[in-house]
Amino acid sequence: MNSRTVKTLVATAILLYGFIFFIERRGLDTEGRADYAARVIPELKPVLVTGLEVTFSNQVLRLESQANGWRIISPTPYPAQRNLVESFLDSVVGLSRIAYLSAADVAKQTNGLAGFGLEPPQATVVISQGRMSRELRIGSRTPVSGTLYARVLGQEGVVVTDASLLDKLPASMQAWRDRRLLGDRSSGVDRLEIRRNGLAPVELQRDQAGRRWRITNPLQARADTVFVDQVLEAVQTSQVARFVTDSSVGDESSYGLQPFDVELGFKKGTNEVATLRFGKPVTNDVNLVYAQISESRSILAVDKLISDLLKAPIAQFRDRQLLPFSVADARRIEVQALETFAIEKHPDGSWWGGDKAPFRADKEIVKSILDQLNRLEIVEFLSDVVADYAPFGLTIPARRYRVMIPSAAGSATNIVAADLAVGTNLVDRIVVRRTDEPSVYAAKLSDVLKMPHSAYQVRDRKIWEFSITNVTAVMVTQNGRVMGLARSQNGSWSLPQSLQGFVELSAVLETLYRLGQVEAVNWVAQGSDFFSRLGFNEQAYEIKIETLDGKETRAHTIRFGMRTPHRNVYAAVVFDGEWIVFEFPGDLFKDIASYLNVPETVKQP
Repeated sequence: MNSRTVKTLVATAILLYGFIFFIERRGLDTEGRADYAARVIPELKPVLVTGLEVTFSNQVLRLESQANGWRIISPTPYPAQRNLVESFLDSVVGLSRIAYLSAADVAKQTNGLAGFGLEPPQATVVISQGRMSRELRIGSRTPVSGTLYARVLGQEGVVVTDASLLDKLPASMQAWRDRRLLGDRSSGVDRLEIRRNGLAPVELQRDQAGRRWRITNPLQARADTVFVDQVLEAVQTSQVARFVTDSSVGDESSYGLQPFDVELGFKKGTNEVATLRFGKPVTNDVNLVYAQISESRSILAVDKLISDLLKAPIAQFRDRQLLPFSVADARRIEVQALETFAIEKHPDGSWWGGDKAPFRADKEIVKSILDQLNRLEIVEFLSDVVADYAPFGLTIPARRYRVMIPSAAGSATNIVAADLAVGTNLVDRIVVRRTDEPSVYAAKLSDVLKMPHSAYQVRDRKIWEFSITNVTAVMVTQNGRVMGLARSQNGSWSLPQSLQGFVELSAVLETLYRLGQVEAVNWVAQGSDFFSRLGFNEQAYEIKIETLDGKETRAHTIRFGMRTPHRNVYAAVVFDGEWIVFEFPGDLFKDIASYLNVPETVKQP
C-alpha cells in the first residue's frame, strides 16, 4: 500500500471520528442528553452486542451473536429465537433510572444490598459489547408497583427502574430456544439425502436453476418437484412441540434415535449442513415422534407427519408427469401411428399438415393434443432396468408422438421437447416410454387413445365455407327420391311445379346458408368401410351443392347416417379423394330434415 493511500485512509478515519464526536454525540438536544444520562447502562447498543449471559436459579444461559443470528452456547448448544433475545436487549438498553439510592442510602439499610434483593440477586445479566462488558444485577420489586431495584456492577448505589424487564427474562433454560425445527439452516440447500434402516438411501439434487429436483440414487430419475418441495417446506415450517431432554451419550437408543428410524441430511454441494433424525413415537402422543438435530444433544418431540413423508416409497418421490414441456412453445408435432404425418405451426399462429395436399389443422384440436400429451400421467413404474424392449412392444412402437420447440428464443432450429413411444396394451393401461429415458412406464389406456392416429383427426373442423349468394344448384337424394333446385341466370330461385306447396323456399335458403358455415363436432373415422355400421345405406340421404366462385364451379357433397350417442348425426364428406366421417350438429340436421326433405310425391328418376 503506498503512502498516499495510507494518508487518505487516516484522513477519512479522522473525519468520521470527528463526525461521531462533534455531530452525533453533541448533536443530542437537551432532552436527548437528559435521556442518555438517565439510562441505567447508557453506552449499550444492541446491534454491537456480541455476547449475553443470564444467570438465575443457579443456572447460567450463555448466548453468542453469530452471522446467522443468536445461538445458545451453554448449557446445550442450540439456535436461539432472535426476536426474544433482541427484545430483551432492547429492554435493557431502554432501562431508565426512575430513582437512585446512593451508597450511603444503601448502607443505612439493616441488611445492605440483601434488603433490595441484590445479595444474592434475583437474576444477573452480563452483556458483552466488543471488549466492553457490563453486568446488571436484578433485585426485588419495590414497594411501589411496577418498579424494581437493580445495580450495575462497578457503579455505586442502587437504581429503581421499570419492572417490565422481569417479563423479558427467560422463564426457563429452554424458553429462548428457536422452536422452528430447522429454521434457516435448510435455506439454500441443493441436495437432500433420506436414510432409512435396511434401505438404500434416497438422494435428491436440485438443478442449477433451482427449480426442479432429480433422484440421483438409488436410480437416476426425475423427481416430483412439488412433492419434494412440500416435504422441504414441512420441515422448514414445522415447530418443536416440546424439548424433551438434553441427552447424554447413549441415551439416544431409548428414544429410537440410535439406530435411527429415518434421517434427513441437508447438503450444499457435498457439504452436509444439517441432519435431522427421527425415532420412536412419543409414548403419550401418537401424533408426535422423538427427533434430534445432529449439532445438538437435545431430544425433541415433533410432528409425526414429517417422518411419515420421509418413509414414503421411492415411487412417491418420482415425477409422474410423463412429458413435462412448454405447450405454448410447441412448433411441430410428429405422429407415427396408423398414418405417419406431421403438423407445423406457421408464423401467423395457424397449424398446417400434409405435404402433397396441405390442410389446415384445427387450433383447438392441436391445443387439446398438446395438453393431453403434457398431462399424461405415469400410473405405474414398470421397469427401470431394461435389457430388451421387445416384451413391452417398444422395439417397434405401435405409436410414437414427438413435440418440437425452438432451440432458443427467435431461433428457426427446432429441438425435441417430448418424444413418446407407445407399446403393449395392459387391459386398462398401456406401456409407454420416453425415448430419452431407459425406464418403462404404464399410462392410462383411455388417455393415450385420445391421441390422434391419423391426419384426418386434426383437420380444421370447418367442413367448408361458401356464401349462399354463390350457390347455383342443389340436389337432394333421399330413399331413392331426388329433388333438384336451381338458380336462374338472373339470380332468382324458383320451385318446380311438383315441389310447390311442399317446399318452403325461404327456409331452404336459410338452411343452405347455415350449411355453408358448418363445422364438425368431432371427427369419427376415415374411409367408407365404416358406412354400414354408422347408418349410411345404399340409398343414403345425400345433399350436393354446386357453387360458382368467380369462373370456378365447385361441388360440395355430404351424406348423412344415423344418430350418434350425443344426439348428433353421423355425416361424411370427401377430402383428398377419401370419405371422412364426423359428427354433424344435431340442431342443424333437424332443420335439414325439415326443409331439405324430398317429398314422397316426387317420383323416382
